This record gives sequence, structure tokens and C-alpha cells, in this order.
Amino acid sequence: MSAAEGVKPHAGFYFKESDAEILKWIARYCYLQLGDLVKLTDRNIISVRRRLLALLRQGYLDRLTLPLEREAPGNPPDAFVYRLLPGGILKAREYGFVDDDYRYTREKSNLFLAHDLLITKIHLTIELATHGTPLELVAWEQRRSVLLDWAGNGRGRLSVNPDALFGLKDREKPDGRN
Repeated sequence: MSAAEGVKPHAGFYFKESDAEILKWIARYCYLQLGDLVKLTDRNIISVRRRLLALLRQGYLDRLTLPLEREAPGNPPDAFVYRLLPGGILKAREYGFVDDDYRYTREKSNLFLAHDLLITKIHLTIELATHGTPLELVAWEQRRSVLLDWAGNGRGRLSVNPDALFGLKDREKPDGRN
């Protein structure tokens, strides 16, 4: 269920640099929750919540509700998952946060939202866990359409559709030894 439909833009809105930071993180991780953005931006939960609502009202963000939480009274804030809408993708592209292949999938099913959020949490956990260590996350790709491939099993071809692909590098090892 999307909250972007039926939300009226706010006349006094202006786009802040801190809004660009929010778009950057959502573009990077695809799906984020309020608590994730608070950790990534190192900002107060109230200010992040206000800016998320402003970006939602302006058509930059979509706010989905996790399926199991939809029936909870008042939809608790932890149930909300944010992603970029086409307007947010355009703004993120202006800042260089996304490439021309970054797409909005309108038909994104809520059935897979919890799964996609789990992939995002893995990505976030790897980045946070490697911060300040010799390990560096050098690549992450989460777009299934880009990752589709096949593998041979000796009797034919099998479709391979990974959730994500990533690479880690040990900065203490010389090039070519990772």
C-alpha cells in the first residue's frame, strides 16, 4: 500500500541539502526505514521524520507499509518503508546519486517488500560492519533485471536470478591478492 497517492504537495516546501542526503541513501539502498535513515544521516529522529513527510508530499518519495504491519493500529512508524518515486529519481540523478538505468517499478508487489527490505538490511549491515576496518564494500548491485543470468548444469541451462551481487576488498592486501 502506497502513501504517495492522494498526498497534497505543500506550498512552502523548499529542497534542502539534507534532503539530498536522504535521497542519496534511499537511492543507494533502494528501500529504507526511518531508523536506518537516522543511523545513516546521524540526525535527530524528529527532523528526519519531518523531512521524509515533506519529501513524500512533494512526490519525491513513496512510503510503503510492510504487509504484516498494515493491520496494526495507526501503522507504527517502523512499518513504513521509503523508496524513490520518479520525481525523486530525477532529483537524485541531478545530484549524481543514480545512473540512467535506475528505474521506478510501479508494480512493486507488497508480497516481496519484506524480502527486498531484508536484502537492504544485509547491504546496510555489511557497510556498517566494515566501516573502520580493512574491509571495504567495493560494489553492490541489487537490480534483478541487471543481474539475470544463466548457468549450465550439464543437462541444460538454469535461470539464475540473484537478489544482489557484491564485492569486498581487503585494503591491507596488495592489488590482485583479494
